Amino acid sequence: MIIVFEGLSCAGKSTILSSLLQKYPENYRVIPEFIIDTTLGVTTEVCMANDIAKTTLAKLIDRKDLLVLVDRSHISTLAYMYGENEERFAELQAWYAGKDLSLPNKYVYLRITPELAIDRAKKIGRYTSKYSWYTHTEKIFKKYEEIIKEIAVKVPVLTIDANVNLTELADDLHSKLNQFLNE
Repeated sequence: MIIVFEGLSCAGKSTILSSLLQKYPENYRVIPEFIIDTTLGVTTEVCMANDIAKTTLAKLIDRKDLLVLVDRSHISTLAYMYGENEERFAELQAWYAGKDLSLPNKYVYLRITPELAIDRAKKIGRYTSKYSWYTHTEKIFKKYEEIIKEIAVKVPVLTIDANVNLTELADDLHSKLNQFLNE
């Protein structure tokens, strides 16, 4: 079963996925946010190629006795592109429509306020000119909300309040995931 984790930067996706993998290595395989080389930068095109690579990899390692947890999908690329350049959003959406990006079995949406995402970014040193997402976090958040609402019609979505302590959230998420899988 493939489960994609979505949410704003600094919502806790990578932290939670690492914690789940560390505590329950026999249950999970985690595909990180980037699996292709980003040393030359993280452009929209790099994200698009990465999305396809992650979808392919998730399908290859999917087994009945294992949960494949994916850190972000094309939804993130769409939401962030909308925040940066609304004019390119329709073009990007059309490009994805022609690709084999079958939907996962389920989504987990870590919902965090834009303000808290920015506060966390400042605390961990990601609030710099290298990361420009914080200049339009509100737009990205609104687009995420819109896309998640559309996706929820097709695929089950577990929305988690990520405005809490990440350690507590990580501890609680394993049981929430098991409950979600049995719905």
